[in-house]
Amino acid sequence: MKIDYTQSVYTNYYYASTRAYLKTHALLYTEHIERLLSARDVAECVRVLEDTYLAPFLVDANMNVSNAVEAHVASVKHEIVSMAPEPRILDILWLKYDFINVRTIAKGIRAQLASEAILGLCFQTGTIPPGVLLDAYTAHTLRHLHDGFLCIQNIAESNGTAYEIDVAKNKAYFSALRTLQKSIKDPFVAKYIVVLIDLYNLKTALRIPRLNSGLKAENFFVPGGTFVPIELKTTDDACKRLMSYQQGQMKTAVEAYNECGGFEHIDRAMDEFQIEFLRKEAYALWSVAPLFVYFIASKNNAQRIRTIVSAKSNGIPEADLRALLRKKI
Repeated sequence: MKIDYTQSVYTNYYYASTRAYLKTHALLYTEHIERLLSARDVAECVRVLEDTYLAPFLVDANMNVSNAVEAHVASVKHEIVSMAPEPRILDILWLKYDFINVRTIAKGIRAQLASEAILGLCFQTGTIPPGVLLDAYTAHTLRHLHDGFLCIQNIAESNGTAYEIDVAKNKAYFSALRTLQKSIKDPFVAKYIVVLIDLYNLKTALRIPRLNSGLKAENFFVPGGTFVPIELKTTDDACKRLMSYQQGQMKTAVEAYNECGGFEHIDRAMDEFQIEFLRKEAYALWSVAPLFVYFIASKNNAQRIRTIVSAKSNGIPEADLRALLRKKI
């Protein structure tokens, strides 16, 4: 259904997006992050978090930080679904976790993990419960849920490599994303998906040649972005495209990639580019963009907190933790 922003839904989005915008800025402040980083141990981290929005979630989770942040992310999903005038648009966010969960299940079954262990690795923020996906996978009925899921299972069961399973997941996910976007016809969503596809294609063009596997990047190309395969034929082509984004961090990332071949800086620069895109779009309070930003900011916060608490529990020095955080977030 195409949304007409000139009608009442315009007002509804303005209200929902304003709420989401304010809530995004009420997440962890820099002061809280600094206090977490300088905390002596996990117990002190918990005391810091008790002064934040996580306080009620910590109580419900018996002070288990990991469970508390996961519960908060789930609550944010429920909250923005209840706020959105057209909740189906938000499937653009949730669909990602369905495909990640199917990949997790495929790899878990290949590793002969128990069902409970596999489900423990799955996200709870998809459109389909992980237990339903696992049952469908083992019963070979994934096609009834989504054709794209079956592609992942077929690669996994034909002894495809871990990377080939990842690529199958990504191609199926982006195909599903584009199909969903065509039925939604939202201008922000269309731009957002182009950004996701472009970044994926650029990353693939850089990563495949470094695998020394004889694979060709063009075979893993995802249509729907601003590039065609011939424009990303070599790693030099991809590097030039990244440099054209005219971000200082992107330039540094490309230089680091060319120097040592690592992807840490590239991954981080791409994440920053995506976040910056969302931040700019979030000023449009008459669109769904601020709801996307609120959820993604909550996920990023959860990852940041988990990284800090895990480091504290393992006795990692503060200086090393700060370096780790710069790489991961």
